Amino acid sequence: MKRALFFPMKRIFRALTLTAAAALGLSACRESARQQNNAGPQAQTSPTPPPQTGVPPELLAQFEAEAKQNPQDPNAHFNLGNLYAAAGRHGEAVEEYKQVVAADPNDAETFFRLGNAHHALGQNAEAVEAYRRAVELKPDYADAQLMLSEALTRMGRAEEAVVARDAALRLRPSLRGDELAEQGKHAEAVEEYKKALAANANDAELLYRLGNAHLQLKQNREAADAYRRALRLNPKHINAHFNLGNAYDRLGMYKEEVETYKQALRLNESDADAHFNLGNAYDKLKQTREAIAAYESAVRLKPDDADARYALALQHLKAGDRDAALAQHEALKSLNPTTAENLIRVINQTPTRTTTR
Repeated sequence: MKRALFFPMKRIFRALTLTAAAALGLSACRESARQQNNAGPQAQTSPTPPPQTGVPPELLAQFEAEAKQNPQDPNAHFNLGNLYAAAGRHGEAVEEYKQVVAADPNDAETFFRLGNAHHALGQNAEAVEAYRRAVELKPDYADAQLMLSEALTRMGRAEEAVVARDAALRLRPSLRGDELAEQGKHAEAVEEYKKALAANANDAELLYRLGNAHLQLKQNREAADAYRRALRLNPKHINAHFNLGNAYDRLGMYKEEVETYKQALRLNESDADAHFNLGNAYDKLKQTREAIAAYESAVRLKPDDADARYALALQHLKAGDRDAALAQHEALKSLNPTTAENLIRVINQTPTRTTTR
């Protein structure tokens, strides 16, 4: 069967799930000058341990060496703890975080991450102790309140868990909407986000999440409006640009889609999926040369992306460059044999262009 010329958009819906973000706790490395009481990562609603991220062994070895060479440097232990947590080595993360809070007992963020590591190990009492310390140091730490609620729930301390959860809801008005969205109850999430926006109409993140809920409901005009409002407040919200591009695609507003993905790429030129979606938009505008350039960027950034290689081959066929299309077929044979077979059928069915002078 011949594959469709138009490809579905990559990453139709970009939104952090609540279950993956808070417990992972892998942030940018700290520099020598530390910022105390930084805001924590996104909230989590489930006690499910975080996914392992496949931390490169050479990177881990580098940070282990740094911590060994600088045993008195809390930043080195903090960074190594983050990597251990990301690799699923939570016991070792605990030991690194303990060294950090021993050096600085007023570090709310590290107590939060220490709680996450204990939580992932099922050490609920220790997790509760760490989360309580984070909240004591930073009373407006919504993520710590939320995870405290989860740990207390695990221990069967329901009344205390409700108190912590209520505190998290007061601190983060979007939380109830986030929970509903994660459960697939997007219409209810829309209403919760609207309620939260009634109290804070200038919250770009709330507007972004509202847009996501509308997009899931295929309310594309409403989604686009929410994303545009979010971007007026925060022009550098890259995911709002990305999802606005998806909304424009659904609305058939391909010129606007092109400009939106261009803006996303100005913020992050190494986003392979944005290049792919940009290629789709150019294709729908019948701008073959531009589509080729976009798909080539997607392939360069993500060489194993079979869809991008297939799309690039089709554009080369449109441009009359059979050899370039065959080159993508060769690459696809090892990446995705089924896609390669589909492509060679399309190539063989495409008349060869001839020119006369």
